[in-house]
Amino acid sequence: MTEDERIAARLADAADDTTPLSDGLRAAILADAARVAAPPGGRPWLAGLLAGLPAAAAGLWLGLAQPALVLQLVPGLATPQADDTEIALLDDVFGVWEDDG
Repeated sequence: MTEDERIAARLADAADDTTPLSDGLRAAILADAARVAAPPGGRPWLAGLLAGLPAAAAGLWLGLAQPALVLQLVPGLATPQADDTEIALLDDVFGVWEDDG
């Protein structure tokens, strides 16, 4: 008999076992399941908020202040050339804009 057959036989024996659990064991299992299922601290939304805000701020900064950096990483896209109106607007918003063209 192989190891897999022995495991299958033990699992079949365990499946056929109809002996009810004792009250103490049943209570311990249910208490353990309730402890594991309960969220820690009762405020998981706060942890998500604190983890998500820096990532969102970094993404916003990267998208607005550094579009050339983002566009370099996207295959098939070239950095767009800005015209004089866009350069003036970007100078007002970000302070400095360098035109490569």
